Amino acid sequence: IFLVNSVVFLLLGDQVLFPYFMEHIGTSLVAIVAAVLSRAVAIFGFSALSGWITGCPIPWAEQTVLGWVGLRGSVAIALALSIPDLVSDRQQIISNSFGVVLFTLLIQGLTTKPLLDRLNGLDNSQHHQQYLERLAQQQALKRVLQYLNNGEIAATIGSEPYQQELGWVKQQLHQLDQELASLKGKHPEIEAWILQQHQDQLLALEAATYTDWVQAGWLKTMPPLSLPGAFEEIRASLAPRPSPLDTDP
Repeated sequence: IFLVNSVVFLLLGDQVLFPYFMEHIGTSLVAIVAAVLSRAVAIFGFSALSGWITGCPIPWAEQTVLGWVGLRGSVAIALALSIPDLVSDRQQIISNSFGVVLFTLLIQGLTTKPLLDRLNGLDNSQHHQQYLERLAQQQALKRVLQYLNNGEIAATIGSEPYQQELGWVKQQLHQLDQELASLKGKHPEIEAWILQQHQDQLLALEAATYTDWVQAGWLKTMPPLSLPGAFEEIRASLAPRPSPLDTDP
């Protein structure tokens, strides 16, 4: 795929005359600014609207990444090259399109990784995955402990191996509790992320139920989701309250 894309860009780039490209560099800069600003308005504007409607706002860091990583490619240039020769500004349109593509690929593409590092996008995902792995281990060992608590196990395998297995499981659970607490302490965003994942799952369950009723013909339209209002009340109750010492007399 990379080789095919490279050949496509070489062929398309051969159609762009460098003198015309430099001649229209000013309008290309205007096109670049317009493309970046229009994408930012679309991402942040519709994200705000989506958060207001659903009650589940999209994190600012994710909006920023979506707004910046708006890469343009061969499709944009191909559309510009498809303009008939009769159009007087055809070469300027091609040059401007090529300038926007170069900017998105070279500038936005190469700065995506530093941007993710700056916003802790990659680190957070690693911490989230690490927390989920520990949580899964904890749940698995709790099931093992529940099975071992059956009084018949000791009589079946013997008291000594039973006590050793029981002690090992309890020790591992205690260690996992400490690791989970440590991860939450080092990365406070994990707790908010877990709550968000839980609330997204609840919203999906509510929406799926309404969809089943509509498909069965019992409802004509989807009723509004009721959980977002409850989530707003929960967020308000969990929000830190100002100290009386911080208020003006």
